[in-house]
Amino acid sequence: MFRAKRIPVVDDLPLCSPEAVEIIDQVPRRRLHPQAVWNRSNPGDLHSRCGQIDHEVAGYRRENYDLRYILARDWKTLGPKLEGKIHIYCGTMDNYDLNNAVVLAQTFLDYVTTR
Repeated sequence: MFRAKRIPVVDDLPLCSPEAVEIIDQVPRRRLHPQAVWNRSNPGDLHSRCGQIDHEVAGYRRENYDLRYILARDWKTLGPKLEGKIHIYCGTMDNYDLNNAVVLAQTFLDYVTTR
């Protein structure tokens, strides 16, 4: 989690001055990447998906980013507002297998709209 800490104001210093650079370097850096769902057995291998799953991270992502899950969870309130307005387009052979998620979303939407 990123916590802001007080740093001296740089307003009166030109950004290229050594004092400003030193102050800016003291600012903590935010994580640029989301926390991994699994820990890689070989951290150097970016394609390795072996390791233990962090269920807390997976649950957070599902609750906040999985559109099909959010639609299913909140369909009673979202359904009337979104019916006939959702259009999802995807190729059949996506590099990241996103087409499988689109098929699941389509199956769910077909099920709830035909009821």
